[in-house]
Amino acid sequence: MTEETKSQQDVPADSQGHKQTSLFTVLSRIVFVVLVVAAVALFVFNNPKPAGRILLVALGFGGVVMIHELGHFLFAKLGGIKVEAFAIGFPPLVLGIRKLKKGIRFRLFPSLDDPGPVEPGDHETEYCIGLIPMGGFVKMLGQSDSGPAQQSSDPRSYLNRPIWIRVVVVAAGVVFNAIAAMALFIGLFLHGVRLAPPVVGQVVSNSPAEVAGFQPGDRVLEIDGKQFLDYASIMLAGALSGDNKQVQFVVRHSDGQIETIKAVAEKCSYDGLGLKSFGIVQASSLTVSRFEDPNDIEFLYKETGLRPDDVITAFNGTRVNNAWQMNELVEKTFAPSAVLTVSRCWPKGSDPSVAEVTVPMMCEPAIANFRSEYDLAGIYSMAPRLKVFIAYEAPLAPGVKLKNWLLRCIGKPQLQKMPPEPVLKKGDVLLKVGDVANPTYRELREQTIAHKDKELPVVVLRKAPDGNEKELTVSISPRTQQGKNGRVVLDIVPELDMDRPVVARTIDSATGPAALTIPSGAMIISIDGRKVNSFYDIVKILRSNAGQRIGIEYRDADGDGGVCGLTVPEHDAIRAFSDIAVALPLDYLKEPYRAQTAAQAVNWGAHRTWQLIAQSYLTLKKLLTSRDVPTSSLAGPVGIISMSYRLAGQGLTDFLYFLGLLSSIIAVMNLLPIPVLDGGAIVLLLIEKIKGRPLSEKVQQALVYGGMVLLLTLVLWVTYNDIQRLLFG
Repeated sequence: MTEETKSQQDVPADSQGHKQTSLFTVLSRIVFVVLVVAAVALFVFNNPKPAGRILLVALGFGGVVMIHELGHFLFAKLGGIKVEAFAIGFPPLVLGIRKLKKGIRFRLFPSLDDPGPVEPGDHETEYCIGLIPMGGFVKMLGQSDSGPAQQSSDPRSYLNRPIWIRVVVVAAGVVFNAIAAMALFIGLFLHGVRLAPPVVGQVVSNSPAEVAGFQPGDRVLEIDGKQFLDYASIMLAGALSGDNKQVQFVVRHSDGQIETIKAVAEKCSYDGLGLKSFGIVQASSLTVSRFEDPNDIEFLYKETGLRPDDVITAFNGTRVNNAWQMNELVEKTFAPSAVLTVSRCWPKGSDPSVAEVTVPMMCEPAIANFRSEYDLAGIYSMAPRLKVFIAYEAPLAPGVKLKNWLLRCIGKPQLQKMPPEPVLKKGDVLLKVGDVANPTYRELREQTIAHKDKELPVVVLRKAPDGNEKELTVSISPRTQQGKNGRVVLDIVPELDMDRPVVARTIDSATGPAALTIPSGAMIISIDGRKVNSFYDIVKILRSNAGQRIGIEYRDADGDGGVCGLTVPEHDAIRAFSDIAVALPLDYLKEPYRAQTAAQAVNWGAHRTWQLIAQSYLTLKKLLTSRDVPTSSLAGPVGIISMSYRLAGQGLTDFLYFLGLLSSIIAVMNLLPIPVLDGGAIVLLLIEKIKGRPLSEKVQQALVYGGMVLLLTLVLWVTYNDIQRLLFG
């Protein structure tokens, strides 16, 4: 009879029953793991691309957490602390491996509370593999993340080691995250990574950048003395700058001239995030973006006539070398249509051919006023009426939006939606809103806000199916838009009615002519004796008479005629700009950032890591003190995973760069003085050093529970922000 058989016979009946229960538990766990693996395998087989992205996200995010735990593990070993378990992945634990003096022991579904028989000479640490590959953890003797450290007579217990060693062990995770981020950046800069350069794509009207003298195409060489820059550096310099603090830029203009410019960041009137900025828009390339879904490609062609990878080479016959040249031509066009010339690659077997193709584009007037959302957008002091450019369907229920997002993530068709048709239609001319006839942008907003959750009567001029136009009155209830800081909306996007020469208002301008004496609702008949049929005709005639005195003939709403005079300014007195009616999906401009030497890569990597850590710290500081950074701009686990998934499909270098950024942020977040985080543990250790003894167990427990509640509240809040962004934009 063997020792094992004898021991089984000596076990009481209830222990035998416990062993049978344990066997049943193990078998049930095996069945569970098999089912999970089978489900995952089925998902991978049916959705190989999404599955690859999800695996990359899990490994990447898990790797960042693992690096953190590896720091704790290695320095615990070096500090003489007994490490009972080191796990790759989160529970449930599937496999435990321990090196014995006589071999290696494997355990299925190991329990950390029951390490199994351990004899002298066996390795003290059991290495475990968890089912969820999103990180890992370290279990040190006597150490607990959910309460005070546990007393033990073992000299290698966490509590029995010197305070300075415990501080080093706790801080090692943060240090390893910073080192990992720097190593990632160094490797990327050695290999080469494409980033958005610090180039000005567009300058928003009436913005700090426009006032300071920035011009499209400017390249920022320095920001407050710092030279290693990308476009994100410009954004962060504005968002994190102090109140009324000038930020100094050194820029190189398109003509090669270098100039020092100072600007003060402000909050933009139409930015839902509420972050301070300069009004500098990121530069685009001239290349049309690629799309994976064939339906998206067909939709792009149907809406714009463009194909993925088309390269724009000319606008209305004028050659362009970059996007800001094209934007300048578009803004000054003020015509109902234009023509793009694109270079298109036509695949023909293994020998593709490249040809230039002309693509017609509809244009529209638009406004973008940094400081005042309600700019009147006057044309030589004349503000056209408004009409509906886009009429949105009624918003879907949050549950349907969430399902659509999940289906989109895995590449599946979205749920069919049957929302009610919008009350207002595309092309409706707004004749009266509430009690205001021919409303301007400002008056439309005022009436919308005043009628929040109330019926708002709107008189429109609508084209009937037979082509004739007629007036009709509709009723609509403005609603509070989700996820946009309580903004009240009509679910429309208005635009200037350039097709009819009807004046809603005349307005004064600091740089243009004084308001003309033309009554509201009057129609312009002729200018300088030339008949006009639209505001496009008005712009064309006025531009051709710059510096001249001309007469404007109009007919008011009652049919009475009138004439007024205008001395046409030498410059374009138009408080609006022309834009292409359909947003062109152009790739952002990116340039390779590749170090010439290893020393330069180390310098760039260290600088970028320090920059991200400092900016993360300043963001938290401003969030808690000045409120310059709104909580709505923060991202939580859902947002991070969503962003990771998207970047995983853009390329490995972009994804690795994001992981470096994430590792830097985790380093800062873990240093927050919250007891359940590393920063809180360090604070408690410093208090212990000062007092000569640790805080009482009750106090520590209360602090830990308070920290857990605070952290859980923060996680729930940022997760709420994430869901708001995903569901409501």
